Amino acid sequence: MRKTKFAAGLLAFSLLLAASAIAGNSNKGTLNVAETVTVGGKQLPAGKYQVEWTGSGSDAEVSISNGRDTVAKVPAQVLPVKKAQAESGYSTNTDQAGNEQLTSAFVSPVRNCKGGTAERSLFLSMRN
Repeated sequence: MRKTKFAAGLLAFSLLLAASAIAGNSNKGTLNVAETVTVGGKQLPAGKYQVEWTGSGSDAEVSISNGRDTVAKVPAQVLPVKKAQAESGYSTNTDQAGNEQLTSAFVSPVRNCKGGTAERSLFLSMRN
C-alpha cells in the first residue's frame, strides 16, 4: 500500500512537472548583429541579442534584449521553416536616411525557457 501511494505521488509529480514545462515554453533565440541596425525606431549597435516572441502567425510581438534590458519591441509575423538550421541570421533594408532597418530575423535553433532546444527554425518578419 505504501509503495503504491509513493508511486502514485511520483507519477502525479512527474505529470505536473511536464505540464509546467510545456505551459511555460516561450520562444527564444540568439541573434548576432554585425552592424548598427534600427528596430522599431531604436538603434541597436552591433552585438549579440536575445530575441523572444509571443504569439504566432501574423499576430506576434518580438522583443529584443541585450541580456538585461529590452531594447526594442515590434509587431511581427512568425513563419515556420521546414528544416532546422544550425545558425541564425537577419536581413535589412536601407531607409532614405541611409540607416539599416532590421526587416527579418531567422532564428535557429529555437530554445524554450527551460533551456531545451527544439528541432525547428523560425523566420520572423518585422513590421517596423
